[in-house]
Amino acid sequence: MDAHLIELIQSLGYLGVWITIMLESGVPAFFFLPGDSLLMTTGFLASQGYLNIVTLTAGCFVAAVVGHIVGYEIGRRIGLQLYEKGDSRFIKMKHLERAQDFYNKYGHAMIVLARFVPVVRTLAPFIAGAVRMPYHKFIIYTVIGALIWTVSLCLVGFYFGDIVVGH
Repeated sequence: MDAHLIELIQSLGYLGVWITIMLESGVPAFFFLPGDSLLMTTGFLASQGYLNIVTLTAGCFVAAVVGHIVGYEIGRRIGLQLYEKGDSRFIKMKHLERAQDFYNKYGHAMIVLARFVPVVRTLAPFIAGAVRMPYHKFIIYTVIGALIWTVSLCLVGFYFGDIVVGH
């Protein structure tokens, strides 16, 4: 593994990794951050003794949940403004209503599965907030999705490192 990458992640530490996961998980402006690859890479580094896999995974899980909550709240606040303004040049009420119908029918699956699709992962909680997906359902599926996403990708990296490099 590249020494510069190891140095970068070590200098950022757990907090840097967790902040990156939080921002990428729900703040629309940070859709470009490398969530999936960061989880696998840090899992790999944990297999080599640079990080603790339990601390890493637990923190990434919390960061992923917090990121989705932040995204939901941003969407809820902006969505309210969109509904109050009505149709605009770029946003049509019928599109918001369609999105709301979609989230009413498939929101649970969307929140869980979006975790595994970059960019969608960042936008899904924003849209859920904008269309007023019931908060208790949003939280349940956010926790499920974050748990599956963080644990699986951190462990893939960890076990890959264990198999390829050994220890």
